[in-house]
Amino acid sequence: TPIKSSAASDVYKRQVKELTYVYTKAELYSVSFPDFLDNETGEVMRAVFPNFNNNSAVVVTVPEGVPLNHILVELELSAASQKATMEVCDDGSETNFEPFSGSGYVDFSHTVIFRVTPESGSAINYKVSMVYPEEEP
Repeated sequence: TPIKSSAASDVYKRQVKELTYVYTKAELYSVSFPDFLDNETGEVMRAVFPNFNNNSAVVVTVPEGVPLNHILVELELSAASQKATMEVCDDGSETNFEPFSGSGYVDFSHTVIFRVTPESGSAINYKVSMVYPEEEP
């Protein structure tokens, strides 16, 4: 019969623990709007964030008359952020965050904040505003 060694078990547990990777990035790469096509490319409308800094922001121009209170959005995280959790604040409060799966309907009547939190716990906020053509900065 094989001899069971508690020392061997301890070595195995240490090796497994050392191989466990903690994702520390909270990088929201882009936000897509599947219900809208880009006029120039014919592809799904998509905005890429300029950087991964807190409060990085994009402004998206939508066709005149589109109701902003119920827009389908899909978020794309970087590969280094794959285990991050996501939340959304779409009520204008900038404080009332709710869990977000990465795809769903959002109210863009106000600037929307997507919060991405990696396994390490340091959250980053990303802001998305929608405007009509005459409101472009």
